[in-house]
Amino acid sequence: HLEEAVTFIISQHRSKAFGDVEVEVVLLMESPGGGVSNFGLGAAQIVRLSREDGIMTTACVDKIAASGGYMLASQAHKLICAPFAYIGSIGVITQVLNYQKVLEKYGVSPIVLTAGDAKAPLSSYGEVTKSGKQIAQRSLTKIHTAFRELVVQGRPALADSIKEVSDGDVYLGLEAKDRKMVDVLMTSEEYLFEKMQDGDRVLKLYRMPHHIRNRGLHFHPLDFLKHKAELKQWLRNKDIPKLFSRLLQTATFVQFVNHVALKYNAIPLP
Repeated sequence: HLEEAVTFIISQHRSKAFGDVEVEVVLLMESPGGGVSNFGLGAAQIVRLSREDGIMTTACVDKIAASGGYMLASQAHKLICAPFAYIGSIGVITQVLNYQKVLEKYGVSPIVLTAGDAKAPLSSYGEVTKSGKQIAQRSLTKIHTAFRELVVQGRPALADSIKEVSDGDVYLGLEAKDRKMVDVLMTSEEYLFEKMQDGDRVLKLYRMPHHIRNRGLHFHPLDFLKHKAELKQWLRNKDIPKLFSRLLQTATFVQFVNHVALKYNAIPLP
C-alpha cells in the first residue's frame, strides 16, 4: 500500500498541513527483494515522492535492502544504513523446476502448446531448448540493464562504478559506504533521535486497520496542524483550566458514542 501512503503525504503537503516548511519523509526499509513488477512499482512511488517540491526523502536500512529492496532505497535523496546491514544484490534471477525428463521416464508425455516464438521459453513441463534459454537470458539481461539505469538515476554517484557494484554481490554497510552505495552509516533509531534532539517534529505514519477505519470516530493530528496559528491565538484568549475541563467532558462523550457505535452498530460511521 505504498502508493496510498505516498498519495496521502503529497496531498497533506500540498494542502500545507505540515506548514510552510520542507518536509523530510524517512522510509524504514527492510527487504531482500522480490518480483520485478512489484518492486518496480514501489520504486516509481518513491521517485514520485522524491520529485515533489518541498519534500526530501531519506531511506534508512537497519538489516537488509537487497535486490528489489535496494532498488527502492536507491531512489531516496539520502540513503542511511547500519554498519552491518546487507546492501546491494543488484542483479536478476529466474529459476524453474523442469519435470519433463522425469515424467517421460515414467511414461508421461507433457504436451505444451504456445503461440509466439518467445512465449514461455522455460516451463515446468515443456522441453528445455537452447533457444528457450537464450530468450530467457535476454529477458534477464534487459531487466538487469533497466535496474542498473534506475539505480544510477537515483544515485548519480554510482554512474562510473555501476558495473562493478551491480554483479549481484551483497555488501555490508561498511563496504557499501566505501562504494558510494549509501551516504551515511547510522541506525534508523539514532537518525530519528538526532532529529528530535534538533527540535524537529517527528510523526510516524500508520495504516489504520480496515475494521477500525470503517467503524470508528477518528481525529487525525494533521487536521489541526494546518490551523496551528489560529489555534495558538484562540488558546491565548481562553481560560485554560475551564477549557481543559470541557475538553475532558467532550472526550468522555466521544468515547461513549464510539463505544455505542462499535457495540451495537447503532450509528453508521465512515
